[in-house]
Order: sequence, then structure tokens, then C-alpha cells
Amino acid sequence: MPVVSVVVPCYNQGQFLQETLASLEAQTFRDFEIIVVDDGSTFPETIRTIDNLDSRRMLIVRTKNQGLAEARNAGIRQAKGRYILPLDADDKIAPTYLEKAVRILDENPRIGIVLLRSGILRGAARTVAASALQVSGYSHRQHIFASSFFRRSDWESAGGYSSEMMSAGRISIFGWD
Repeated sequence: MPVVSVVVPCYNQGQFLQETLASLEAQTFRDFEIIVVDDGSTFPETIRTIDNLDSRRMLIVRTKNQGLAEARNAGIRQAKGRYILPLDADDKIAPTYLEKAVRILDENPRIGIVLLRSGILRGAARTVAASALQVSGYSHRQHIFASSFFRRSDWESAGGYSSEMMSAGRISIFGWD
């Protein structure tokens, strides 16, 4: 079983997907799986890109288009890792991100989420580790960057992502009331 499951939802973002996956292959921490969720893409370039992915290295999940929340949930349901990183198909992470995020959560059982900061790189968001927060201090009205690292058990206890909470690359912390 991998320690980390990286879930990459993709809807018509094939032009960025290879860069995102390259950032995963460059990780210093290697005990992770990659799950690419094709959220009903219609662009031929994206479909070709996903069709040509190495299915020996990653799991490809295909769904009808239901939006980012449901695509993330579909991927996480297939995940085997105890930690989850939903990483949008137009985001990249720094080479030491998984290593640092795993260490933060392993050493701090009260920390629930490792947040990311984002920057712009050729029209796609680039993400790097920023800070860790305790989940318990958050309400349903607070938001985090969508590609933040968290414990699978927290996602399960919260019932997953809520599609009503999604907006402009941010989510409320799952569907908590």
C-alpha cells in the first residue's frame, strides 16, 4: 500500500497534464500512487493525452463530467494511501513537497491539512508547501486551496468533497457543517 495517493482530476486540460505528472515523477518521496480521473473530457488532445498515459504507473479512472468535487471524490474512492493530495491537472508541486507534507502529518497527529501556496507558471498554477493547520478550527465557510494535502481518514469522516462548496479553485473543507 502506498503512503500517499495523488488524485489528478482532468477535464479538457491535456495541454498541462504532462507537466503536472512530470512534477510528480520528480518527487524525492517515492511511496505514492497516481490516480488520473478523466472527468468526461471532450477535447481530442486531452483524450489522446490520457489514452497514452502509462497505465502500469498510474490508475486511470474515467467518469462522465460531474465537476471537480465529484472527480476528486471518484479518485479518492480508488485511493489506497493514508494521505491524499488532490492535484489539479494544471498544477505542479515542488520536488520535495510530498516528502515535507508526509513528515508534517506523520510528526503532528493534530494537524489535518498541509496547505499550499500557488504561483503562476505559463498560465498554470504552480504549488509549493506553505503551512499546516488543524482541521478542528475550521467551519464550513472557510476555504482552502483545492490541492492541499490531507489525511484520508479526515476525508472519509467528512463524507468527501461537496460539489455545492466548490468555487474558483477553492473548496470549503470538505462538506463539514
